Amino acid sequence: MNSVRQAITAIHSLETNEELNQVIEAVKLKRQYLAGVPVGGTLLEKVVIRQGDCSMTFEGGHTHLILEDDTVVYEYKAMEKV
Repeated sequence: MNSVRQAITAIHSLETNEELNQVIEAVKLKRQYLAGVPVGGTLLEKVVIRQGDCSMTFEGGHTHLILEDDTVVYEYKAMEKV
């Protein structure tokens, strides 16, 4: 609990909105990290995709945790010919 008090004290000492926004982004990233639990397999990597980035998955599973309200995800699944 001592680390929580230290974090609160540090947040109260921030002087600009930019500093506060950086803390908010760090909290969102930590929340995403804590939420990432692999189901039925081994989690290989966690990646934060930022504006302008592209993620491509060719085999295996994936999941998305949306961090921003204005996020758009396009997903295309090709059907394998038998």
